[in-house]
Amino acid sequence: MPRSACGRYLPLAVETAGEPAGDPLSFGGPLARSKRLQQTFRLEGVGTLARAVTNCCFLPKLQHNRSAAAGRRAAEEGETPEAQKFFSAKSPVTALAVKSNGMLCSVTEESGTASVVAVQSRDTLRRFQGQPSSKAPPLRCCCFEEDRNHLVTGGDDCVVRQWNLETGALAVDLKGHTDSVRCISSSCGFGGVLLSAAYDATAKLWDVRTRNACLTITQGSPTEAARLLDVSSTLQILTAAGTQVRLWDVRQAETPLWELSSFAKTVIALKEIPVGTGASNAGAARDGSSSLLLATASLDNVVRIFSLDTLQLQQCFGLRSDVLCMDAVAGDLKPSDAGYFKRGRSAPANAGDMVVDSLQSRRLSRLDQLVKTFQYQAAMDVALTTTPQHVLALSAELLQRGGLRSSVRGRDMSSLLPLLRFISKHIGLKGAAQTAISLQLLHSLLDENEGWLVEEPQAAPELKTLLAKICQRVAFELEQIRRFARVEALVDALLAIEA
Repeated sequence: MPRSACGRYLPLAVETAGEPAGDPLSFGGPLARSKRLQQTFRLEGVGTLARAVTNCCFLPKLQHNRSAAAGRRAAEEGETPEAQKFFSAKSPVTALAVKSNGMLCSVTEESGTASVVAVQSRDTLRRFQGQPSSKAPPLRCCCFEEDRNHLVTGGDDCVVRQWNLETGALAVDLKGHTDSVRCISSSCGFGGVLLSAAYDATAKLWDVRTRNACLTITQGSPTEAARLLDVSSTLQILTAAGTQVRLWDVRQAETPLWELSSFAKTVIALKEIPVGTGASNAGAARDGSSSLLLATASLDNVVRIFSLDTLQLQQCFGLRSDVLCMDAVAGDLKPSDAGYFKRGRSAPANAGDMVVDSLQSRRLSRLDQLVKTFQYQAAMDVALTTTPQHVLALSAELLQRGGLRSSVRGRDMSSLLPLLRFISKHIGLKGAAQTAISLQLLHSLLDENEGWLVEEPQAAPELKTLLAKICQRVAFELEQIRRFARVEALVDALLAIEA
């Protein structure tokens, strides 16, 4: 009988080293099992727009200090609960940027147009377009150069352009990326230097005077966000690629200074925050740990704030949907008893922390939700993206439910290869239970896809290689069993002689 019988679903029992492991796809990731809580800050306001909010930024030194972009409208949110129209675009808005003095705001669109708007009067002062065409590639990012009167844009045409705000002319175009440019950053302390990050898995540091990339950082995943940091008279680079956040020193960029990997899904936004900024003021001030904090937003619905010195998690906020954008500015929010957030198990307790004996029950992870709703194929695909223990726990549950065959039935090449890679790597004598589950999974896979596997190896070399590797592993294990049998026979013979 399955564990989840009697009308109640029990989460998968995933064990590592004798202890249950937290599901990396569950809400809050590795923080979900902590019992240490800290007072958080009250919600200052909520602005609701008609479409998904894809970009946001603060407008400093103004009464209305929040701006968000959704669909074709950039809206400014003030003290009233309803958003006020700030700028009407002819195509969907893709990026927002504000000059440090709060006087100018840049809005880029999918039509390839960048508009510079006066914040106070809301008049459009300049309009730039990289390619004079009705089908110009979309712009994806923009930023102001604070030491110069320039606007920098980047987009799907892989070119970084610098525009002169006074004349409206194109000052510099920087070419070198091979995929869409997703992020641009400039430095106040180092003039003439620009940082761009793109989906070609690189971040480039440009010398605007020579129009050359003086540094290229290559990463294993498309780069979603990057920031230039002026730290102790040195220039450092923060990058977010996939589920990794890394800090680089431009003087020694072969390897990162450190990297953060505590994210279940892609990190899409980064922002450095001085100590005393909003949500992290209380925790950081008590620790006295860093002059800068790092805020990250990822697609696991969590915003996390770390100390840049110790990499200790200071605070995190869980949201109900994917976080698509984030911004932070210095502020003076007051703590409230309205809510709490969970801290890491290894994080030391602060003076204001509250430790409780029990927590509310955890929300089911995505993997458990799929199993509970009998979506076995999707559950197997999700398990393959986590750990081997999750795949084995899921296979054991599906064996009891009689659903293991349906989870591997009717698969195409793209969904079959991850299964074969897992089996070729983990099949073997690693305990009786694990061996039995691995063999059942392999038997079900071969039985349900026998005809397809026979026809496809000629067209898919990797498939043929994986099948050959599985055969080699099975042959190796059989040879080990035969050796054990011979040793057993010798031991039995010796025992018989002594008797």
